[in-house]
Amino acid sequence: ASDRQQSLLRTAYAFIASIRSVNGYALSRFGGLRVPSEVLPLKWSDINWEKRSIRVTSPKTEHHAGGGTRIIPLFPELESP
Repeated sequence: ASDRQQSLLRTAYAFIASIRSVNGYALSRFGGLRVPSEVLPLKWSDINWEKRSIRVTSPKTEHHAGGGTRIIPLFPELESP
């Protein structure tokens, strides 16, 4: 396989690992998170239940002013039923 194909396979495997339950997919779909770079590093401590928000660390934007993290709303689709 070419380097490009191997890279795509690694990305696909990382994506599959991030959606062990559908949560990774829901975060990317409803929260706009990048997969896998923003989904995989998430921790429970990134969720603020009182403010209904999630702190997202973004390695792709950390070099921009104020761009290392962002806060997204905890959409109802992301909460447990």
